[in-house]
Amino acid sequence: LGGKPEVDEAAPGKPLTGIQLARSALTDIQLGQLSHVATLRSIDLTDTHVSDSAIAALQATLPKVVIKR
Repeated sequence: LGGKPEVDEAAPGKPLTGIQLARSALTDIQLGQLSHVATLRSIDLTDTHVSDSAIAALQATLPKVVIKR
């Protein structure tokens, strides 16, 4: 997916907690792949062409995720 990952350095296994995908060529399908990352807490989608419906689907699956547009 590219972007800049954010991990929890203090947690076992250093889980992914955020990802900066601003100004990337991210697709709806690629965004959907993040729905399996239960540790995810924030995503930056500024200036991407991801659809509102793809964002809503991710938010429904991961309700604690803060999505920046």
